Amino acid sequence: MEIGYYISEAYQGAGYMREAAHVAIATMWRLFDIDAIEAGAQIANEASFGLMLALGMTPIGTRDVFSSARARTDLCGFYELSRPAK
Repeated sequence: MEIGYYISEAYQGAGYMREAAHVAIATMWRLFDIDAIEAGAQIANEASFGLMLALGMTPIGTRDVFSSARARTDLCGFYELSRPAK
């Protein structure tokens, strides 16, 4: 499963994704039998990496990802969040 998001420039930096991410992560833990959640962003996207760190995610590496919206492949950094112990 993959989920993507885009925040238009007029609304970036207002904390909307940080608020939504907490709800999305809690919902994923509740609904899906998964051990980890992975997130990625283009290497230059410092704001997204800041969000990932604020969510408690840790870096796991980079890989090329095809973006259908841009019709190109970009190098992206990835972070991971492990399921909390019950």
